[in-house]
Amino acid sequence: MVLRVAVDIDDREALRNLLRDGAQLKLTLAATLKRSRTLMPAEEVGVVVAEILMRHDPLTREFEFSTSPDLPHRRDRNFNRLMDATLERLRLPLAPAASLAQGESYTVSLTCGLRHTQVPPWLEKTLFFWSWDVVPESTYTQSFTF
Repeated sequence: MVLRVAVDIDDREALRNLLRDGAQLKLTLAATLKRSRTLMPAEEVGVVVAEILMRHDPLTREFEFSTSPDLPHRRDRNFNRLMDATLERLRLPLAPAASLAQGESYTVSLTCGLRHTQVPPWLEKTLFFWSWDVVPESTYTQSFTF
């Protein structure tokens, strides 16, 4: 069972400017697959968390997206092309098909959020009331029968 999702930001220009000004951001996608049950709470079948770190390199003037330490970084001077190449076809493997039962009801949830990753320690403690979220977490849910 693989969740295929395309993620986009409405105001790409603002995000591009934020990165060019030195911000380092992390886009977090957390997907959960649960099997519905009648008398008991839903059973969690699979969970996957994907993180995409976003930054701008002022020396090369390239935007850099990294999905995990073991995968190569994607770099491009064209921000829109990099956004499309990275976030247009995300695949999140949730569970093996053998673990799903025919005729059962399932619910898949996707939680997305974008926040600052690196904040100076003195600023983090000084502005305790400030939210470091660029885009607050949003959850999307879809029910289906397998």
